Parts: sequence; structure tokens; C-alpha cells
Amino acid sequence: MIKSSKLVNLVLVSSTVLGMVVTAGTSTAMAAAKTSADTSSVMTKKDNSPRIDYQTSGTLAASGTAMDGLELIAGNQVTRGTLHMKYDVKSFAALNWQEHTVTTIKLPREFNAFAKDGSLLKYIASANFNYTSSINTINHSYTSNEMHIEKDTQSDDTYLLKFDNPTVTGIGLNVQMHVEFDLNLGDMVTDTGVRIPDAYDKSAYHLASTITDKDDAGIIDWHLVGNTNGATTIPIWQLDPGYDILKQAPTIHNPIYDTDTVVTGSGIPGAKITLRQGVQPDSPIIGTGEVDASGVYSITIPAHNAGVTISATQNAGFGESPSTTATVQHKGGEIPAPGVPENQQLSDKTVKGTGYAPGNSIIVTNQRTGESVTTTVQADKSYLVNVSSTFWKLFDIINVQEKNSSGDVSKVAQFVVIPDETK
Repeated sequence: MIKSSKLVNLVLVSSTVLGMVVTAGTSTAMAAAKTSADTSSVMTKKDNSPRIDYQTSGTLAASGTAMDGLELIAGNQVTRGTLHMKYDVKSFAALNWQEHTVTTIKLPREFNAFAKDGSLLKYIASANFNYTSSINTINHSYTSNEMHIEKDTQSDDTYLLKFDNPTVTGIGLNVQMHVEFDLNLGDMVTDTGVRIPDAYDKSAYHLASTITDKDDAGIIDWHLVGNTNGATTIPIWQLDPGYDILKQAPTIHNPIYDTDTVVTGSGIPGAKITLRQGVQPDSPIIGTGEVDASGVYSITIPAHNAGVTISATQNAGFGESPSTTATVQHKGGEIPAPGVPENQQLSDKTVKGTGYAPGNSIIVTNQRTGESVTTTVQADKSYLVNVSSTFWKLFDIINVQEKNSSGDVSKVAQFVVIPDETK
């Protein structure tokens, strides 16, 4: 179903704008317009030249498939939706436009990304002007040179879409003017990859319209436009469903251990997952994959040392999402207790035994004193450690443990210092 949102804009037109532009010499007009209760005041011209000084009513209508929100198709790769805008103006007095005028549309702030770089203009189609009076009719299709986007001088975060209207001559009654155009929002976000944010006020996207003289310097008072119901909306809080999807980061099923070679997590079905070593956009990619229909991904990676940060992003057709990170943890290995002698005689100065893995450390500790000596497991898995004559005393209990480079430590093996054998 296509929705339509309209505004009826009763305004007074000064020599600079239809009741919505402040200039020197129009203070009387502004005072009358701001009351908005009396819209029949007559404007005072700055000179006797024919200009757009008359009373008028305008109606801005928004319609099109975009009024219900944009549609995602082709696995979220394509977005569809068009906004149709039509601005109708009717004059209650004779008109002699021997000058150019400008139709101005105040764009929603949510369109700023496209307005700022001018890319929005590429997606305007069927932009037409129609003027009728009791004596003539003018039909005109706007060219690309007659469409402009400018920063609103009254706002730091608003842009104005302007159409240069053709010159109108001759005096007639029952004057009507129509400006309409299509804005293909779907193609705009598909081509640029930029998404339209949710409505900043959480309710709707706001537009307004008016007419100004092309050559006069003036300031559009958009507050006055609002006071005279001169605003319309796209009455939904979320125009682009892809905006929320873009913000969704995938998950990583923690923990990731230094022995793991597979990372699993969840994301949007069909999304492309990218795993990186690090958190920067240019960090090295260590694995890629796709989220399955159940929302789960599984990606093979090289094993990483403990302390390394792994990040995951997803692309569901709208660009890379924010990242989720996980820090690689060390997974303690099972190291058996080293082999030790059943006991050592008091006069012994070496301890011999067998270890689990060559290169591991053997730590021999006097349980009573806490003093330790260390050696290394050899290629044949044997070890030998020398101790001083003061390292132990009779009946001391000696602890022996093995430790690898990851910090894993074996269980304790023990022996007791016994008296020397007599011959």
C-alpha cells in the first residue's frame, strides 16, 4: 500500500520569498505572517517592478513505495523504493513573473550523507514544472543544471534541494504552479553503499517546501514554515531496514584457545564473515566464511599465541559491520609428573630422571626451604640437575615438576633425602 502525506501551506510572499524569507523592508510582512491568524495581508513592494508579491497557498505531497520503507531483495544486495514529491501552488491574485524563481525543498537531516556530496541529485528523475493561468500554460522538464543542493544558512545540519524555475511572463488569473519529481532512494543506497539512518526524532522524516526569488538574498525562516503547517513527513521511524543490519556485529563463541584452529560464532544468515588478527580495518585477514541459514559460521584459522586479539566483522550486503573481538587464551596442557628417583642419599649431588617433552624445564624444589634449581629435558627425554651440598638435609622432601614454554606445569613428583648407605 502506498501512503501519502500532505501539508497545506498558507503563506505570504514577500519580494524575496512566499512569506518565508526575511529581508530588509519586509518587517511588516513578517509581523503579519508570524501571527498566522490573518493570511490576507497585502505585501508592500520594494519598487514598482512586477514580482511575486501576492498571496498564495501551497500543498506538498509525498508518496511512493518508499513511504512504507525501503525493501531489501536479492539477499540484501539490492534495495528498492522511490519517493514521489509534488508541490502545488495556487495564487489568489494576478501574477506577472518576469523573473526566475526557485522551488526549494528542505531535505530530511537523515539524507545529509547524500546531500553533502551532491550524490542525491543523480537519483532524481522525472523532474517537471507546470504553470497555468487564465492566459497561458508552460510545461518544463528540469535539466541537471537547474537542480542544486545547498547548505541551509539557518542550520548547520540541513541541506536544501533547489529547482530553478523557468521564466514566466504575462498577467493572468487563477494561477497554478506544479513541481514534481521522483527520488529513487533504493538505487541511491544500493549504488553508494551508504544507508539512511533511522529518524533522529524516532518518529518520522521531515521535509518542507517554499518558493524564493532566484536573485534576491534572503533567509528562509523554516520555523515560520512550521508555524503555518508548512512541513510534511515520511511518517515512519525507519526508512531503511539495512541501517540496523549494518550496525549488527557478529558474535564470536568464546573462548578461543592458542590450540584452536577453528573459530565459530553467529551472524546474519548469508552474511560474509571476515576474521582478522587485530582490530584495525587493514589488520591481516586470517580467515573468511559465510553465515549459514541457521545463523552460525565456522571458519578455519591458524593457531595463534595467547594474548593475540582476533576480530570478526560481517557484510550482509551493506558494507562491513562493526567488529566483535576476542583475545586468544592459553589452554593448559596435561603434562605428566616427571620421573624421579625413589629417594636420594644425603651425599648425592645430582638428581636424574625422565621428562615428558624435550626442551621443557625441570624444577627441583626443596619443600622445606623453597630453594629451587632448574634444568632442561634432553632429546632423549632424560634430565640431570646438579645441587649443592647445602641444598638439602636429611629427610627433606624434594618436589620435582616439569614446565613447558606455554607455562603449563605438571603435577608434583617427590622423593625423600635418606641417609647414606654404609658399606
